[in-house]
Amino acid sequence: MNIRTVISELTNKNKGLKKAEIEGLLAILSKNSEGLSLADLTGLTGIPKETLITFKESVSAYLDKSYDGFLLDSEYRGPIKEFSLKEYPWSLVTIEDSEIEEIISKLRSDSGFKPKRELDQFIATAKTSAAKASLAKIKGLADDKNIAFVGDDDFVSLAMERLELGNSSFTVFDIDPELLEEIRARSTKSIQTIQHDCRVTLPSLYKGNFDLVITDPPYTSNGVKIFLNRAVELLGKVDVNANKYIILYYVNSFKTPEKTLKIQEIISDMKLLIEDKIDKFARYTGADSMGNASSAYILRVTPFSHTLDVADDSGVYTYENQKTEKFPYVDHYTFKLFDVDEKMVRSRANLLKSLSRFCDMHKLHVVDRVMTEFKGGGITLTFVLSASNLTVHTWPEFKAIHMDLITCTPIYNKDNFRMSLTKIFNARETEIRKIE
Repeated sequence: MNIRTVISELTNKNKGLKKAEIEGLLAILSKNSEGLSLADLTGLTGIPKETLITFKESVSAYLDKSYDGFLLDSEYRGPIKEFSLKEYPWSLVTIEDSEIEEIISKLRSDSGFKPKRELDQFIATAKTSAAKASLAKIKGLADDKNIAFVGDDDFVSLAMERLELGNSSFTVFDIDPELLEEIRARSTKSIQTIQHDCRVTLPSLYKGNFDLVITDPPYTSNGVKIFLNRAVELLGKVDVNANKYIILYYVNSFKTPEKTLKIQEIISDMKLLIEDKIDKFARYTGADSMGNASSAYILRVTPFSHTLDVADDSGVYTYENQKTEKFPYVDHYTFKLFDVDEKMVRSRANLLKSLSRFCDMHKLHVVDRVMTEFKGGGITLTFVLSASNLTVHTWPEFKAIHMDLITCTPIYNKDNFRMSLTKIFNARETEIRKIE
């Protein structure tokens, strides 16, 4: 058996997995003689179950046919193990606090709380709840701070109050009265609990009164936007020297990266600074389709941070009709160019040349061009792109150009739109608008 050839072949059959991850999976299987269930392997790796099902099909020739899960046939287990395959770091950062983990585990076993699927309550493992608490302390964000939790079905507040954090205070905002009662009953330091529906803005007495907000919102873009809105309200306006933070937990999507791109876009639009991101930091039960794992985002609030508008009919939870979740990824911008050189707006050749240059600068692949000229000298030009289209109209009498760019993939170097438009068209003023 040539193990490198096997790994290469398996990598070709599993497009969602890197070669190092394939090797890591084989390393796990080679060291296990009793077999692993699908849930076991999901918990160990944070890989979604559908991806692991595909992996199982690809490696079926090497598996024990009498076992329903993942168990290498004895004929292959020994030889594969002899290759000393490299283990894969399924999370680059692992934090353990066995004492707090044991406490949370006991609190859960003594608790009658049952997670509510309609509220997207996927419960973190006791190890993760302890790790979430320790992460805030290790980052220096929790000592002598006013700490808020926007949702806390993972009992992180109960874990944090058992750490040595000076005079820190803890307040939990959650829609679920049963969860809040569980937290109050098991608190050792009088955690304050506030029943609140995060779809509604917070009362003014809570705004700006906190230093750190920890949140694990519903795994929808609207859920993230709404929960981050409440977090920004709780932290309030800050100056450049303020050290106020949000720790956000959100799942990474293997098959639909546009969902993760949307979350990054929300964070960017809110002017929150991603100081750290730890992939697959948190582990859960009951969220197999998402790999039972989420990433930790350490977000610093800036003087420019602000809330975002949310449509009144927007769904929050995964069971609701998520219009934006079902719609494909779109990057959509409009540009207004004022006082453009008259030679540009009246010349078909100059306009074509300049637009082609703009497309090159932003890696927009043009597959066709359609042009219409109007009486008075106006021109409408459509560039059909491999990823959608660019439509341009000129008004020579106003020395004005309007451009509408829409793509179904992220646009390259879009932060430099203003610079490239000004340079190419020599416009006195450029107005850029992002369309949601």
